[in-house]
Amino acid sequence: LYEALCECGQENIRKGVAANPNERYRAVVWHPFMCVHYHIYRYLELKWGVTVIQDSMSYSETVYVDTSSVESMMRGLSRMMLNTPMINIARGTAANYFQTFEQIVDQYDIDLVLVGDHIGCKSVAGMTGLLRERCRERGLPAAFIPYDLVDPRFASMDDVMTRFDQFMETVMKAEPIMETVPDIV
Repeated sequence: LYEALCECGQENIRKGVAANPNERYRAVVWHPFMCVHYHIYRYLELKWGVTVIQDSMSYSETVYVDTSSVESMMRGLSRMMLNTPMINIARGTAANYFQTFEQIVDQYDIDLVLVGDHIGCKSVAGMTGLLRERCRERGLPAAFIPYDLVDPRFASMDDVMTRFDQFMETVMKAEPIMETVPDIV
């Protein structure tokens, strides 16, 4: 499967075929984001041309695991486990958090940050102000959308879409690609 995906991707690059032909903005999703409203990504793509390129919860670097001994394998696997997103960005100092953020923004040429401001994620709640500041320093527009990871009562899909629409209109000064998005829920 991986080889087939790579071949498909390489072929699309050769042909100049984009995953989102209407792409206007390359976004990173920061913090856990919208499990309960997973349709929001398709909405953003169709209405605003926002392509989510990467997210902080699935981003991790693959490290070499030395298979010459059980001890070296355990050490390598342990290193991999300590570099998973929830561990990498939510432990230690702000340097850990921002190192990953800067790496993703630079590596994927990001021009928009979508921040899932999950009310139950207390471990990174204190970083919100610092993240706003870092985005300002880099000239990156950032949408902070409050929600609950699994409970849609806190913020409905309509609430989330309205907040994104307001952000795109007022901060990004964007015109929608389509006014009405087909029912995607």
